[in-house]
Amino acid sequence: MAKVTEKLTQSQCKRAKPKEKDYKLVDGGGLYLLVKANESKLFYYKKQRNGKIYNDALGNLKDITLKEVRVLANKKLAEVENTYKNTEIKALKITF
Repeated sequence: MAKVTEKLTQSQCKRAKPKEKDYKLVDGGGLYLLVKANESKLFYYKKQRNGKIYNDALGNLKDITLKEVRVLANKKLAEVENTYKNTEIKALKITF
């Protein structure tokens, strides 16, 4: 069973402080914010196809909002689904 997580907020993303090691703040549906030790904050989404996991960068928190990145992630997931109609894709739609 999938783990249920609370959706991130824009203020949580902005307040995230760097630690010694990189860490993730999970938004759900494969979308997460990677907070790096060098203080950068990058949005990624993860999808699985044919047993392989792919991580795609969506943007830096300085350049894109959480709302915009959710829309972008859904567009990219739709493109992947259209490209690989005959291939099994395990990706959840990201809602907000």
